[in-house]
Amino acid sequence: LTGVKKILTENKNYVITIVATGYIIYFNSFLNGFVLDDLFQIVNNPTIVGWHNLFYYFTHEIGPYYRPLMLTTFSLFYNLGLGSLFYQE
Repeated sequence: LTGVKKILTENKNYVITIVATGYIIYFNSFLNGFVLDDLFQIVNNPTIVGWHNLFYYFTHEIGPYYRPLMLTTFSLFYNLGLGSLFYQE
């Protein structure tokens, strides 16, 4: 941990430049809504509504893939009322 801290301290300007560049490049996408596969996996997915399916995700395939952690995260965000910004990958 001290090695990482030392590297970050010595290269603070580089780290700030990289983080700022990433923020500038992706800033326009932060406030966009859902698109493409988001409609199937989030917007029109009745299994993420409510808390009752959380254990179901780990025992059954929903859709073409078995991804229980993804569905749990989507369900958590949806039920907390969070917008599309929190679903960014």
